[in-house]
Amino acid sequence: MKCKATHIFGVLFAWLLVALCAAGIFLLSAALAFRKKHPILIIALSAALGLAAQNNPYAIDDECYRYFQESEMLVGKDGFEEASEALMRSAILHNDTKAQTLYYVGRLKDYIRRI
Repeated sequence: MKCKATHIFGVLFAWLLVALCAAGIFLLSAALAFRKKHPILIIALSAALGLAAQNNPYAIDDECYRYFQESEMLVGKDGFEEASEALMRSAILHNDTKAQTLYYVGRLKDYIRRI
């Protein structure tokens, strides 16, 4: 019985794979045809998707996020103070209250790790 069940699942998986490949080919050909008719729309959509794809889950200013990442790596280590101060200066400069909150969260994490 196991062999038949394994064979059935293998066949179903193969058909699913074929269906997905066919759908991918169809979507690719449709996108290429659409691209020829509407190049400006494609450029605008790709630019919007590029902005949405940035790795900033806190939705803070990009410069603040760079300082935040640096300070997160240094929590509990030497150099944290300078990195966190840079984050706070940047957050104040950009008037980013979320980044300012993350500054205080980082200070608490650092304090807890150093205890």
